This record gives sequence, structure tokens and C-alpha cells, in this order.
Amino acid sequence: MKYESERRAAIESVIQACKLAQKVQSAHFAGGVIGKEDGSPVTVADFAAQAVVSVHLMASFPDDPLVSEEDSGELRKKENGRLKNVVLDYVQQINPKVSDDQVLEAIDRGSSQGGPKGRF
Repeated sequence: MKYESERRAAIESVIQACKLAQKVQSAHFAGGVIGKEDGSPVTVADFAAQAVVSVHLMASFPDDPLVSEEDSGELRKKENGRLKNVVLDYVQQINPKVSDDQVLEAIDRGSSQGGPKGRF
């Protein structure tokens, strides 16, 4: 079947992200929201799920850029250190082998604009 490995990787990524979101939801984490410049909220689950999906897809398709919504800029700010640590913890519960820096890099990997050509 065409794109079978891509389909398997995508499904496994979504399963991992769902497990993470369930963990965040069951913990009822308070204070895990940052307001972005455009006024929209971003949560622990948003950052962490994006990192989990990115790490998983990068392992299978390291040359494929990702299109995603978040970046790690807010997490890198000193005043958001607690939130960053919570995001790191949740991601590392799903994927214990990923380092703190790899989590932040995985979030930032989603900066591709996409477009009509190439694979992403």
C-alpha cells in the first residue's frame, strides 16, 4: 500500500499525543496556559502534544519539515520556567529518552510554512 509507513507513523504519533493529553487532563493542571501575542491561548497539552508528534515523526522521517502552530519561544522565557518544566515532564513521560533540549527543538521543528511543492 502506498504511504503505508507514513500512515503507521502518523497513527502512532496521534496515539502518543492522545495519551499525553489524557495525562494532562487527568492531572487538571492549573496555570498551564500562556496568552500568545495574537491573544489566543496555548496550553501545556498544546506544547507537549506538538513535541511528542514531532519527535515521533522526526525518528521516521528526519528530512520532512513539519507545519504546526506553536514554537518554544514562550517556554524559553525565564518567567515561564515552571510551565516549561511541566511540558518537559509530560513529554518525557511518553518518551523518556528525549532530552529537554530535544523537546524544545521538536516544538520548533514545526516552523515550516508548507506550500505546493515538496513533502512536509
